[in-house]
Formats: sequence, structure tokens, C-alpha cells
Amino acid sequence: PSRILCLAFNTKAAAELRRRIGKRTDTAASREDQCVDIATFHAWGYRILKEWWPGQPWLGYDRIVGTPKGPVPWRIARKAMDDAGCGKNEDIDLFIEISSQVRNALVDLEADDVEQRVDAVVDTIRPGLIADFCLAYQKQKLTEQCLDFTDMIYFVAMATKRGWPMAEALKQRYDHVMVDEVQDEDVARMFIAQHLGSDAKSLFMVGD
Repeated sequence: PSRILCLAFNTKAAAELRRRIGKRTDTAASREDQCVDIATFHAWGYRILKEWWPGQPWLGYDRIVGTPKGPVPWRIARKAMDDAGCGKNEDIDLFIEISSQVRNALVDLEADDVEQRVDAVVDTIRPGLIADFCLAYQKQKLTEQCLDFTDMIYFVAMATKRGWPMAEALKQRYDHVMVDEVQDEDVARMFIAQHLGSDAKSLFMVGD
């Protein structure tokens, strides 16, 4: 069972998968090697990063301190916005979303629609300001050695694309890979799923 991976879009979907699989399997099994690996993409990605962090060139990160939640990403983003010269009335959550869209687009190095993806999020911010913020935001996260939620997916996808040691090891870890709610997944998550399933016995995607 531990060679079966089920990736869900959110925690509610992951919990539902655990409930349904638990009804059809030995729920008394508690050993890790007897359990189906069920997680959201973000939770799985964070676990993989912690496992493979030592000795990996994670773009300047020496360690994982934690993932920003609550006011932490807001504070980091606010500092980045100040450094980038953004106005005090700019929407911080919007800028964080823009940064996520840009990093997601960068996973596909052949993509020519980065501008369109960003335009889908915002249509009034001058492009130079977006670039300045993205650079300042990444620098501030490096300074504080913190990841945001997009990083948990982005770093795994980019490490896989660049052929780092974890890429081949992850392909060999699972015999069967299932992705739930595939219609909601983005470029980075789909890239990871396809990589994991490339040598697996099966890659099963469920969507509306």
C-alpha cells in the first residue's frame, strides 16, 4: 500500500479519500509501510522538501524554518512591496497571488503565456512593478528562510525538471499514482503528477 500515492487538491478532499480507502482496507494497520500515501499536493511537497533538503541546492535556502501561515506571508509580502516601491494601498493578497502565478508559469520553460496568466489575475498593475515585487518577495523569503505554499510545489517541480537526484528516486517510489480533482490542478502540479506516473504501473487522474 505504501507504493500507492493519492494526491488531492485540498485537505477536505484528502480526508474524504482517507475515509473511503479506510472503509475498504485494514484500518488497524498503523505501520507506515502498510498505509496508502494520501496527501494534498502541498503537504506532500513540503514533506518531500524536508526529506531531500540536506545537500540540495535549493536556490539559496540552507534549511526549512517553516511555511508561512496567517500573518507571516502578509508581513513578508508587505516588506517586499515596500522594497519594490508599491503603494501602501495595493492589495497584498493580490500580489502574493501574482507571484504564485508567475512561478507556476515558469515551471513550463516553453510557456509563452506567462503574461496572459498574470493578466488573468490582475489588469491594472504596471508590469515592471510585478517583476520588482516578485524579486523582492523571493529575496525576503530567502532572508527569513521561509517558504510559502507555492514554494512547496514549485521547488519540487523545478528540482524534478532539472534532474536533481530526488527526481529519479521519486519516480521509483510509487507503483500507482492517483490525482483527484485534476481539473483544478495547475501546471506545476500536473508536471509533478506526470513525472511520478511516467514509470509507474498506473497513473489515474480523476476530474469533472
